[in-house]
Amino acid sequence: FADISPSYEQIENLDTSGLLFILSNPSVDTDLKIFCSEILVKQGRIGIDMLSEAYQLSRFKNRDIENALKLYKTLSPAKARPLLYQSILREKDNENKSKKIIALLKISENDNLLKAVSKLVSDLLPKNFENFKKDDALITSKMYQSIQNFFMAESVLDVVEELENDTEILFQSISISVCKFINGESINMRELENKLEKIKDKGKIDFEKFNKIIMVMILNFDFSQKIKNILSSSEFLIAEKNPANLQSLFLANSFSTQNDLFNSLIIFFKITSENDFEDLNLIENYQVLMILKNLGFKKELKELSESILL
Repeated sequence: FADISPSYEQIENLDTSGLLFILSNPSVDTDLKIFCSEILVKQGRIGIDMLSEAYQLSRFKNRDIENALKLYKTLSPAKARPLLYQSILREKDNENKSKKIIALLKISENDNLLKAVSKLVSDLLPKNFENFKKDDALITSKMYQSIQNFFMAESVLDVVEELENDTEILFQSISISVCKFINGESINMRELENKLEKIKDKGKIDFEKFNKIIMVMILNFDFSQKIKNILSSSEFLIAEKNPANLQSLFLANSFSTQNDLFNSLIIFFKITSENDFEDLNLIENYQVLMILKNLGFKKELKELSESILL
């Protein structure tokens, strides 16, 4: 199969053994190997070191690596990531290195590769954030959050403190606090309450990100009465791309609360078998997390909750 140069569509439908076969076959095109590596690292089947090696397989001209900040915008994300990564490894100027790392993080986020790429580049990022704009600070904060360096995740947001009441900055700050909490770290609950209050005061919330943060809180927190009051009096709009299957939701709740492992897992795998967890709609996310919580899969609940918060 590998010898006849499979298409990207065919590779997406392969199981883990098929992907590993493609990755190990010397006759397979480099771009396809990189594509396989990105799928496998998202699945947790290969380590970050193998993704690093895959990104360095691509061959670029020296002038292309030097001009990576301009050239990557003309390439597909799957081609741009190896180019930027190789350029980052060679870059000596701290300002240019920061720009390249931020560019790599941004084009990785949409493909659910932020956590994997963050592990590759977090130690390479110069700790000089003074000139960061809001978008730079947000993606850098998410990078640190993804590797559970919560101190740095919060510190990066401090450079845009004049935007502390900005909705996206508030979302990110709340997300970090929730992530800290589910990892067993202490948080300032009063500060969290104040940030939630600020969000509530902005009126109707139609941001998918915030809905998912609230969902994670519901499944992981014992709320203070003030937070209960804030959430009860807030209006959160749901604009789903796909219609919600309420029958599946009710069944998932019924089966999992009855500790019916077999039927709960049928629903679980039906939801997750065809899509990345990050691509599920809000109701599907809730069903999956609820099943894990009710069946006592604490480790898996924490890991998937963290992925939603990014």
